Amino acid sequence: MPYVSGKGTSTPWGRSQGSTTRLAPGICYYSTASHGGISVSRSHWHRMSEQAIARGIPYGGRLWYEEDCDWAIVVHELHDKVTALAAYYAGRGQQDIKQQALETLMKYHQTYLNSVKTYRQNWRRLPP
Repeated sequence: MPYVSGKGTSTPWGRSQGSTTRLAPGICYYSTASHGGISVSRSHWHRMSEQAIARGIPYGGRLWYEEDCDWAIVVHELHDKVTALAAYYAGRGQQDIKQQALETLMKYHQTYLNSVKTYRQNWRRLPP
């Protein structure tokens, strides 16, 4: 997993406390003293649904998704870009991370899933 210096980077949850995990170009995980999350650069927004963009926190020219529940939106929308996320989350395989993301979305973001139902049906058919 590529780590880059992210100490002191301003996030919606405060300054980052340590290194940043680069999940894919333009997609990074930051941790802070109180929380953390995934940032998505503007270069990926054209691939994301309006519903996903609306759920991101706009901050510093990026969209941010908190680490507990919202990370799954990033996996759902940019699954082909975040293969490193599988390793980051407990070393699970790509199929497992997609299933974990779907379960998280069903628990915390049912409205989002309903709004992107067609996309979700296509997403579930993707090969591992």
